[in-house]
Amino acid sequence: MLQFPHLEPTPLEQSEQLEQLRALEHGYRIKLLETVHDTVGVDTPEDLARVEKLLRGQGVAPGAS
Repeated sequence: MLQFPHLEPTPLEQSEQLEQLRALEHGYRIKLLETVHDTVGVDTPEDLARVEKLLRGQGVAPGAS
């Protein structure tokens, strides 16, 4: 994961708009898990703030009371 930001985006990633394809096309393996739980996407700083607040409320984030 530390190398991911340094990998060049690939044409397939750009056309499909799936960043996971960048890792795959650069020879990395990824793991997917199916879940019955709701998930929240984090694509912007605002999304991150919303998820951090949610996790703090559940007592599972740094700074949780």
